[in-house]
Amino acid sequence: MIKNILIFLLFCTYTMQASTQIYLTKKEKLFIKIHPNIVLGTDSGWAPYVIKNDNGAISGYDANVLKLINTISGANFTLKLGKFGDMTKEAEKRSIDGLSTAIVTENFKKHFLFTKPYISLEKIVFTAKNNSSDIDSLD
Repeated sequence: MIKNILIFLLFCTYTMQASTQIYLTKKEKLFIKIHPNIVLGTDSGWAPYVIKNDNGAISGYDANVLKLINTISGANFTLKLGKFGDMTKEAEKRSIDGLSTAIVTENFKKHFLFTKPYISLEKIVFTAKNNSSDIDSLD
């Protein structure tokens, strides 16, 4: 099952890369030219969105989506890892350009604009039927 899902996601990513075209306005092209590196802060503990690999590279949903955006648009989004509270402060001070994988809160609305979510995952707990701890509900 997991293998099938991974193959499907890889196929979708490849298909999107191969067939997606966008047309940027002059203003958008100028923005990319003036901002050759756009840094988004994120938390290093937020797998599967962000995964810090042993070699220091970053993978995960966010990295894959940004790679695709960079390929299609010519932009250069990068992720900066750290504690999310520290990344938030850096973004508020404009030391970095924004945040990745944030939720909309009233406090964040004071400082940031939000895109539409590109993915939404539910947190689910699986247990075996008749498990030894008798877990059969969230309670």
